[in-house]
Amino acid sequence: MMTNLEPRRTIFFPGRHDPLPKTERPRDLEAFPAPDHVSIPTITEMVGAIDAAKLTVHYQPQIDLSSGAIQSVEALIRWDDDRHGMLYPAEFLPFAMESGFASAFTDFVLGRLLSQLVLWRRFNFQFGGTLNVPAAVMSTPNFVDHLHRQVARMGLRSEDLIIEITEGVATCDDIVVLENLLELCQKGFGVSMDAFGTDVAAPTKLERLPLTQVKTDRSLMVEAASRPHLRSALQAGAAGAKQHGLKITAIGVERDQEWQLLPQLGFDGAQGHYIAPPMVAEALPDWVTH
Repeated sequence: MMTNLEPRRTIFFPGRHDPLPKTERPRDLEAFPAPDHVSIPTITEMVGAIDAAKLTVHYQPQIDLSSGAIQSVEALIRWDDDRHGMLYPAEFLPFAMESGFASAFTDFVLGRLLSQLVLWRRFNFQFGGTLNVPAAVMSTPNFVDHLHRQVARMGLRSEDLIIEITEGVATCDDIVVLENLLELCQKGFGVSMDAFGTDVAAPTKLERLPLTQVKTDRSLMVEAASRPHLRSALQAGAAGAKQHGLKITAIGVERDQEWQLLPQLGFDGAQGHYIAPPMVAEALPDWVTH
């Protein structure tokens, strides 16, 4: 149950609870696959983005529903491109993954995230960070050792970082992926599976997967307010996750309708624009304290 918890409505919904302003970018640009209207950058532009430091990272809080405290902040990459403007993940990451940039982009976000966690410790913020890791990186044999070294080099603990993967990656049959997931847990990293609920067979696979957390698929939460069968499915998913000792977080809490559903669904955490939008690192301390 939620206690003493009020979402910061003025951050995203100043004085109202109606749909987003038309100027707000569509939130499906945080996820894959890219919408049909997206203009794909070229490989040359991607190389230039890395070299010219045009990539940046925004951070979206995930809160604990029992206390209201921040559990973690998810690192979300952005690309401030001269030709295309501000690009969101779905506008360039799918092509980047196919073009051999998976490790470069993941390392960029990892470096920024770890540096920010160290800086936020100066504000006495002890929450962790969440890093999205694509299949191409998760299937790399030395990935966990590389990750562990980077975290230790910054003076952080494995427990300060959650590795987030999609349901498709978690339930694949790649032996390297499964070994890496197991090693992550053994070394103390959190392992979160995103988009939980899109694979009808996934609940039966939770028992064999080395996970610490699952996140619901964004679309399920958005539609649950108007579809009773989805609410029942989300309740069942939360109960199943908890039976396997996993925390479950509601993703896609965008409106008051979704927020009001949370007590009856049995989730442990929540994330979405209704609570807080992704923000630049410099804005987070002010959001936390005010």
